[in-house]
This record gives sequence, C-alpha cells and structure tokens, in this order.
Amino acid sequence: MFKLVSMNQNNSIVISFRLDRRVRNILEKENLEPAKEARIALEDLAKRVEFKKAMTELTSFIERRVKPSKKGFAVSVVRSDRNEMH
Repeated sequence: MFKLVSMNQNNSIVISFRLDRRVRNILEKENLEPAKEARIALEDLAKRVEFKKAMTELTSFIERRVKPSKKGFAVSVVRSDRNEMH
C-alpha cells in the first residue's frame, strides 16, 4: 500500500511504501536504487496511460471524420503507381 507523505513546491509528491527485504537485497546486489527504479516505473506507467488515452481519442476522431474508401480503391492506386514507375 502506498502512503502519501508530503507534497513540495515543484508539483511532486513523496510516496512511502514497504518493500520486501528480499526484493531490496536483489536490487542492491545489482546496484539499483529501489526508490529510483520505482519512480522510473511509475513515470513510464503514466506515459503509457497518456499514450493509450491519446490513441483512443485519435481512433475516435478518425472513425468520426474519415470515411472508408470504395472497395478496390487501394488496389487501383497501387497498380497505377506501379504502372507509372515502369
């Protein structure tokens, strides 16, 4: 469970959580700092959440605004391009 400890002036927060000693020992043997790794993982998660939201909005926009092409249109365009190149 996470516990919000404090908030500072640059819009960041301090979070406290318990970490199993075994996990801490494994990380320390690899010269990894648990707090730094947790921060990186949470920042990465936030980026993925924002990306997924943006993709959902983009998909919705495309579905509302872009009409499907007529059947066979893509094939005819590719053939036309091929013919022009030769």
